[in-house]
Amino acid sequence: MEKLLLSVDETAETLNLSRNSVYELIRQGRIPAVRLGKRKLGIPRKELERVLEAKQAEQQIPNEYME
Repeated sequence: MEKLLLSVDETAETLNLSRNSVYELIRQGRIPAVRLGKRKLGIPRKELERVLEAKQAEQQIPNEYME
């Protein structure tokens, strides 16, 4: 079964970023996170996938430039 939440370390590994970069993206609101207790954060896998898909779509070149 697929995990619903990723840790900051798992997210950093998935995105090939440092832990500090992931914390900064969370602070900026660019990656959604939920607090799990006083100090632990969880990143919802589905939300992270949605953010990445939107970012990928944003970076695609419009068809009119491909001709």
